[in-house]
Amino acid sequence: MFSFVDSALAKTSSHGSGTGSKSSSSKVHSYTKKNGTHVNSYHRTTPDHTVKNNYNTKPNLNPWTGKTGTRTYSGSR
Repeated sequence: MFSFVDSALAKTSSHGSGTGSKSSSSKVHSYTKKNGTHVNSYHRTTPDHTVKNNYNTKPNLNPWTGKTGTRTYSGSR
């Protein structure tokens, strides 16, 4: 059975090393789009001119959500 403690450990222990995702992140604050859609705050990897270490790139793990990236890297960046 997967508990809250297991989930918390997974989020903290896999942050950065071993996942390929960047160890530094920045928080994006909540905002409202021009069309009225509200976007909640979230964390993202600090911008650095590459997509290979982003949370949404396979097989990187987003330590804030516990989700594995789904995008495939296929480029020169």
